[in-house]
Amino acid sequence: MCGIAGIATLGPSEDLLPAAERMAAAMKHRGPDSQGVQEFASCLLANARLSIIDLHDRARMPMSGPDGQVWITYNGET
Repeated sequence: MCGIAGIATLGPSEDLLPAAERMAAAMKHRGPDSQGVQEFASCLLANARLSIIDLHDRARMPMSGPDGQVWITYNGET
């Protein structure tokens, strides 16, 4: 099962990047295939991915839409 975490803040998120990276590392046992952190202006998304069905890199999390404007992380397959 994948692991999902996030941080939302009222201020800048860059100071929280190390914390989000530690969260992703702490969830590695839930998703040993890859870990990802995506930083935004006021939040961060972290994901630990367990690849079961879709083994392709296009399924890496967090994932964005074609233009990179919308991001998502979820427990599922593409």
